[in-house]
Amino acid sequence: TVIPNPCALNSRKSKVESRKTKTVLAVGRLHEQKGFDLLLRSWQPVEKHYPEWQLRIVGEGPKRAELETQIQAMGLMRVYLAGKEDKMAEEYAEASLFVLSSRYEGLPLALIEAMWCGTPCVSFDCPHGPAELLADERGWLVPEGNIAALTRQLEYLLSHPEEAAERAQKAQTFAHTMYSEKNIMPLWQKLIEQ
Repeated sequence: TVIPNPCALNSRKSKVESRKTKTVLAVGRLHEQKGFDLLLRSWQPVEKHYPEWQLRIVGEGPKRAELETQIQAMGLMRVYLAGKEDKMAEEYAEASLFVLSSRYEGLPLALIEAMWCGTPCVSFDCPHGPAELLADERGWLVPEGNIAALTRQLEYLLSHPEEAAERAQKAQTFAHTMYSEKNIMPLWQKLIEQ
């Protein structure tokens, strides 16, 4: 029997109608797995074409110094390594777009949280999880590790906010159905009773 964990933001109220800033959000440990080095390479042309937008990376980890060096070497002016944040519901609610640049995943919790908060999502089609979560037009997948494709998708979404919002609504409905405590607890009760 497979029973998912509920979304960590389940009990928190997120202001999904809050102001959406011109922010693309990425969340995760600053580690090779999360592919933030790939994301920075994808972001460089986006920053040139959309200078009013910023990339905000929330998380901490062993690759911080490397990423700071890469940001400086690439001349990126609108990338912020925010470190750890306690108010993640607000981070998702205020961002206009969430991006997952991982090389691999198990079940990407940050992606589920972004969907939960109604933030439009784009992800590398890495093993495993993003394809299942973003299926049925709940978000956008680009080929695994394809930096140019991620750039194109980011630029498309920044200029098509209505389309992004439509898919985000589908994603939010899915996340609230599949990953809410009220829907997951009966699965546990049924299993225990068996």
